[in-house]
Amino acid sequence: MHNVFFSITIPIYNAEKYINRCIQSIVEQTCDDYELILVDDESNDSSLEMCYKWKKTYPDTIRIISKNNTGSLLTRRVCLEKAKGKFIYIIDADDYLCNKNALQIIKDTIMTFKCDMVFFNATSHDKTEPFFKYNYKNLETFEGEKLKLVYENLILGDSFNALWSKVFSRNLVDWDVDYKKYFDVRNGTDLFQTIPIVFNAKKIVYIDEILYYYQLDNNETSIIHNFNTKIFFSLREGFFRLYDKVKESEIDLSEFDNMLKMKYMKIVCTAAYKVRLIKKEDIKCGYEYLKEIGEDVFFRDIYKDVNIRNLGWCRAFIVKTLYIRKYKLLLLLIRIYYKFYLKYVK
Repeated sequence: MHNVFFSITIPIYNAEKYINRCIQSIVEQTCDDYELILVDDESNDSSLEMCYKWKKTYPDTIRIISKNNTGSLLTRRVCLEKAKGKFIYIIDADDYLCNKNALQIIKDTIMTFKCDMVFFNATSHDKTEPFFKYNYKNLETFEGEKLKLVYENLILGDSFNALWSKVFSRNLVDWDVDYKKYFDVRNGTDLFQTIPIVFNAKKIVYIDEILYYYQLDNNETSIIHNFNTKIFFSLREGFFRLYDKVKESEIDLSEFDNMLKMKYMKIVCTAAYKVRLIKKEDIKCGYEYLKEIGEDVFFRDIYKDVNIRNLGWCRAFIVKTLYIRKYKLLLLLIRIYYKFYLKYVK
């Protein structure tokens, strides 16, 4: 077990609907040079029981960690800490590997190019179209100054956020950081963990193949469908983790300054728009939440440096209304707009 090439880890929380499919896709891989670590975040369904059934069949391959509920970020951290392999792969419990040769393809690429990270494409509903629209060639390599292209992806969009689209050397993990202080980071946790791993990488290779199936459904219990008062805090923490890495980089990344400011404005809009999900009895909470965003020092400092018209009219309106501190008006209009959207557009 200590000499395995891959540590494949699955953070699990109430995944009884999908976990069997996920594990099945791993144990049927043509490459068997791996350990499988199942980390249950105190599920209250049958997920853990299902995991133990799999362990009975694969006792030498599967390890199970059962822990108190701490959310996805800290659960993934446990996944990393328990991994013994040279390379680590974190898979979401509701997804699966859609190519039986996926691990072999990844291993061959790592061995051939001597890289410390690979990333690849995925698919979703129709199982044929690539999920990410990358403009990279198969086996394109990123190192030195060319790493800027990867960093730019982190700044401009969200196509590079997911941990499940990457396999990385254990040497890239920020082992010296105590993640317990990030307990309240509950949104944008993929990007939060991806940032240090990507910035620590020296050589990254892209595999232009669909190796992964990403489950997209209307899971109303998902964090993206619910409001919590830590949303802005979480997204802000993720942004400043990215901001600091850009500033600390050995490569000159000053060209990204304006991009970072624009990204922060988009984060502000994303966080503000979440008030659409607030229940009627929590309206006061929504007002205080918008006020927290509008009074944010960094937001107010960079507002005049950004051409908000480049955000599009809707985002520009949100940003402008926050800046002039019309929080009650913004709360009302967002909720009216969302009701209209649900009734006539969606």
